[in-house]
Amino acid sequence: MAELVSSGGFRVDRSRALEKLSAFQLDDAHKALLALIRCATASGAARIRLARKPRLELAFDGRPLTAAELEDPFAALFAEEGHGDVRSRQLALGILAMLPAAGALELTGGAAAGRRRLLIPSPASFATVDLKDDPSSETRLTFALGAPRALGDSSRLETDCWASRIPIYVDGRELPRGLAPDHPGVAFDEKGRYGWVSVPQAPAAPSLLRLHVLGTRIADGELPGNTIPVAGYVNGDDFALDAGQAKVVRNDALAEAGAAVERAAERLLGETVEALSRALPDTDRLLSSISIAVPGEPPASSPSTPLRSRKGWEAGSS
Repeated sequence: MAELVSSGGFRVDRSRALEKLSAFQLDDAHKALLALIRCATASGAARIRLARKPRLELAFDGRPLTAAELEDPFAALFAEEGHGDVRSRQLALGILAMLPAAGALELTGGAAAGRRRLLIPSPASFATVDLKDDPSSETRLTFALGAPRALGDSSRLETDCWASRIPIYVDGRELPRGLAPDHPGVAFDEKGRYGWVSVPQAPAAPSLLRLHVLGTRIADGELPGNTIPVAGYVNGDDFALDAGQAKVVRNDALAEAGAAVERAAERLLGETVEALSRALPDTDRLLSSISIAVPGEPPASSPSTPLRSRKGWEAGSS
């Protein structure tokens, strides 16, 4: 049986700070949803479910929300740098940015005696309902309105969650993922940072990699320490994000990922050279076995002249 156990709000100065944060942190509902997916991934979820009708709802399993997270879901935004839990911060950012677009929120989480439903009509106020008789431990966010227009097309979500290791279901359909694409390349996984690299379309250009954090795409860019041009992606759950959640901050984790990409690029280069070495003799034999008619020589009705091999042409044979 549900029981209202508390209600309240935040101090005026804190409420104003939350309003300002909601105005500039994440600028659309899609980015807000990505923050909530990062929260689910950081929770160790085995799967993520998103329903867009009749109301927008996101649910995931994994590590249940703590009593502290349910008591104040925005506390992580005011923690000292480096002290806030990644999951808590992504949860707060996602809720804060989604509220204006999708309406009031019901946040259900916790387990056993600690299970609660938090009713949040705005960042400034809330009410808590006791759900101790609810046997579930999954986290569920239910918004008052249906999905905002930004979430109407799942193709953008597919693109930005392409490297997720966790299956994501949208209205019952699993989003396609491409952790190891079909065309040739090299996959790597070092210290929890994983990715895939391939030969770029313009080999002379610098590497342009898709950078992912907790299974979601953040930006495209180069990595420190990567000198061999490649195309592909890298995911680092320990990558740090800037205040706007739009850039990956350059730090030791990013440098280590760059070194991992460089090692994968060296393997790719070696495999490419080896494949070409194997193919060249076959190509030479194929060229020498093909017969074509050469102008000025016997007509097509006569035996044709073998096509000279690359070595023959280079030697000037006739």
